Amino acid sequence: MSNILTVQETSLTSIADSIRKKTEKKDKLAFPAGFVSEIDSIQTGGGSAPAEEIKEKDVNFFDYDGTLIASYTEAEAKALTTLPTPPEHSGLVFQGWNYTLEEVKANAEMADIGALYTTDDGATRLEIEVLERRDIRVRFSQTKASGVLIDWGDGKNERSAAVSSDVSSTHIYNQPGRYTITLTIDEDCDLLFGANALPLISIDSIDTSEGCNTLRKVYIGDRVTKFNKGIFLKNYALHSVSMNQGITALADECFKCSSIEFMTIPSGVEAIPYSAFNMCSCLRTISLPVSVQNLEQNAIYQCNALKRLNFKNIVNPQEGAVAYDNAISEIVVNAGIAYIPNEFCRNCKSLEKISFLGNVKIFYSGALSGCWSLKTVNLTHCKAVPTMQDATIFNVASSDLEILVPAALADEWKQTTNWTRLAEYIKGV
Repeated sequence: MSNILTVQETSLTSIADSIRKKTEKKDKLAFPAGFVSEIDSIQTGGGSAPAEEIKEKDVNFFDYDGTLIASYTEAEAKALTTLPTPPEHSGLVFQGWNYTLEEVKANAEMADIGALYTTDDGATRLEIEVLERRDIRVRFSQTKASGVLIDWGDGKNERSAAVSSDVSSTHIYNQPGRYTITLTIDEDCDLLFGANALPLISIDSIDTSEGCNTLRKVYIGDRVTKFNKGIFLKNYALHSVSMNQGITALADECFKCSSIEFMTIPSGVEAIPYSAFNMCSCLRTISLPVSVQNLEQNAIYQCNALKRLNFKNIVNPQEGAVAYDNAISEIVVNAGIAYIPNEFCRNCKSLEKISFLGNVKIFYSGALSGCWSLKTVNLTHCKAVPTMQDATIFNVASSDLEILVPAALADEWKQTTNWTRLAEYIKGV
């Protein structure tokens, strides 16, 4: 009985004192009801409201991993005096955005802007996961013999081969786990990822086209300026790549069939090459700087999570450059594009609006075919009725489709070959 009285009289007094300290009240507390009500009144989490979620707007700023940092309406973006500052990341150094302030304002109607980083020591880091005892191969092209120190992340390292060309090195991991391969490049050496059209990282004992599931994340450091063909081809587990501002060129099929979710293209890159993002089914956003003017065949193809693209600065899209991207809802086409290539935006089934900013002269076969959801086609900048090569163009029309054309050309437009079947949708404005 005495032990019970000690708990009641001594311990409960201490608990009551602690509650009063938290609530900053001096009133006596009745047990148990008073204790319960005062504890319930204590705020948790520091008493501050949770941060409001940032939502995408006309202009969006993304971190290297696709995290939305800031967003602005067109009017807000045009009023900016400085660009936002991204959060700090251990091991990374922010180099800048892939748009300047002036470029943001000039593209304020639609722009997705990405952050560029290098690593704090300039080395390239490759995060891998080894599920069982495996021999892992890394491939690259070096401009100096033995110009790269390879740290395999398990306490072992070696110099690259003594040749100034394509090289590969293999290492056996005796234990499963996550490792970071670090490539430290000599100051008088430059590096191109991949070699002989084979991936940067693969499982050496498996066919290289299928054995790439070990690479998870990539942080590109200094002195990596270009890619070789197929560097991340079929890297199905690769979700994130941090680019540095020194990269000036991508390569054919470089991200094809990978699981990349977001990509910032550096401002020195001028073209998205053949099949670079072909069948990247997880790609939600790609930040194309104004320097990118060329989209080669199948450049952004079957990316079914991609929601929008700004074509305002693209002057040379090739056949099927953008097609079968089933999540894209709106596209703005550069004023300098007069010839709409074959299969342009073919089977973009969620595309609702496309605006041509220039004087379109011809639509080639398959352009905008299979676009089931298309509601607005803005051709009001045309000075004459464009030639429609065949009836595959606009071959599917939703009931609420409007093809907006100059009022002075509307009647002629409705009577022109291959446009006549769309006469009911043509509206002069």
